[in-house]
Amino acid sequence: ALLDEIGEQVEEPEPEPEPEPVKEIKQAIQEAVKEEKKEFTIDFEKLAKQSLFEFNSDKIAEDNHAGLDVVADFLKETPNVSVKIEGHTDNVGSKEYNQKLSERRAKSVANYLIDKGVDSSKVTTEGFGFSKPIADNKTAEGRAKNRRTEIKFTINGEEQEPVVQQEEFGKTK
Repeated sequence: ALLDEIGEQVEEPEPEPEPEPVKEIKQAIQEAVKEEKKEFTIDFEKLAKQSLFEFNSDKIAEDNHAGLDVVADFLKETPNVSVKIEGHTDNVGSKEYNQKLSERRAKSVANYLIDKGVDSSKVTTEGFGFSKPIADNKTAEGRAKNRRTEIKFTINGEEQEPVVQQEEFGKTK
């Protein structure tokens, strides 16, 4: 219970509700854990419903920090899980430019996770430029879908289930 300045008890404020993208990312991880998947992929932009990066940049948009924090917390709490960050672009611009941009974006996400305390040995990166489209690059909507960052989780070793159980992951401490 909280006390005001004269020592009287006051009600604690309600915690802020989680933003929808954070809920989506948490739910995707929890479902994979529940299903005991050895590998699963999160398409960050699809779940967050927004671009992870600022336009034509490898700078992570501030709106996405909370979603990446969910991933970082899961990796820190689950020792036998590693990730591969894969960067993808649309086909606007040269092949060389998009290849380098996708690599820089993947490394930017990896560095963010490492800065949040994730062991660097658990994180690898690869950029694919526009070599692996998931939609038609002839339309704006298709190009938007192709500009994505996929986070591929792998549960390593003999241990089938992560140390963190579904109900425990993501609880505020």
